[in-house]
Amino acid sequence: MRKEKKNMKPTVALTAGGTGGHLFPALSLADELEKNGYQPLLITSPKDVKKKWIQDTPYEHIVLPAVPPRQWKTFPFQFHQAFRKACTLLLQKKPLALFSFGSYVSLAPSFAALWQGIPLVCFEQNAVPGRVNRLLNPLAHTMVLQWMESAKYFFYPFNLQFWGSPVRPLIRESKEKALHQLGLHPDKMTILVMGGSQGARVLNNKVIEALPYLESLKDKIQWIHLTGLEDEERIRKEYQKSGFTYFVEGFSEKMGLLYSAADVLFARSGGSTIWEASRFSLPMILVPYPYAASNHQMANAKAAEERGAALVLEQKNLTPQRIQEFTQLLLHPGRRKKMGQASWQMANPDKIPEVFRILEEFQEKRIMRRKTYAA
Repeated sequence: MRKEKKNMKPTVALTAGGTGGHLFPALSLADELEKNGYQPLLITSPKDVKKKWIQDTPYEHIVLPAVPPRQWKTFPFQFHQAFRKACTLLLQKKPLALFSFGSYVSLAPSFAALWQGIPLVCFEQNAVPGRVNRLLNPLAHTMVLQWMESAKYFFYPFNLQFWGSPVRPLIRESKEKALHQLGLHPDKMTILVMGGSQGARVLNNKVIEALPYLESLKDKIQWIHLTGLEDEERIRKEYQKSGFTYFVEGFSEKMGLLYSAADVLFARSGGSTIWEASRFSLPMILVPYPYAASNHQMANAKAAEERGAALVLEQKNLTPQRIQEFTQLLLHPGRRKKMGQASWQMANPDKIPEVFRILEEFQEKRIMRRKTYAA
């Protein structure tokens, strides 16, 4: 029995929920943890269970209620329940650390970890940090930031590390191969349109409205459009009528292929989206989701724009004429190359492997404690 315990992989708990911006980095890091000899344990909310990328995960998955503090009448009771469940879970699983990716589902597990002396490592993907991470800042062992701009919002600076954000292990293909697989033309500028998990329909509709204004560019541009499952058939029919070269899909598990084929990204400005596109040196047209908490998508977009990697188009100005104007700006290969280089520099070098260094430190400290107790 003792021998079995010795050979067991150390567990690392990861808690995230809400949007893909929280969940995708957590799932990406879970994959890396598994490759490096750790056992990931995912903690999400009941709403997240229905999401395809959660249903497909091979890792142990625990559901805890998300408790928004704004529901102040029921918050104390709900938080107490979630906290007790989290404490029981962590006592059973004894994780080496808890990795928190923000959102309210992370609140109870994070405090349960702190209560039990389990090291807490928080990840912040946005230029304006969320309330949960701001609250946990002085209590966490490490606060991993993607943007330098977010540092000013944390009043305890001593645990801040600028290590970037975990991204999915996307396979880079040659552009020629990627375009061929998608049935696209090798000599046209390829625009990848993604609405993300928030506000996809607005981007879908606005791009379709802009197609008649871009008719003179049919021989110069083509489209890859991720629509979301609900809009897939409708948007495909619109492209069929337009006469543009296109590839439309509701949801893709081959994002590496799509990024490899693209010359420009037209998307919302979630932190994870920007970081993934940067790994593929993509210049970006970013349309911040205007209802994001603390307007963090605007801050992300402005940070990318200041680095020369993006053009920012606010949703209130998202007209066919402005889409036409921005598209024509990026038809110039020299401009795309310059923005692509700036994009690459944002996400590199990748310092996320530093996470495994601190996990080794946690493991050594745990072994030392056990030896001390045994003595």
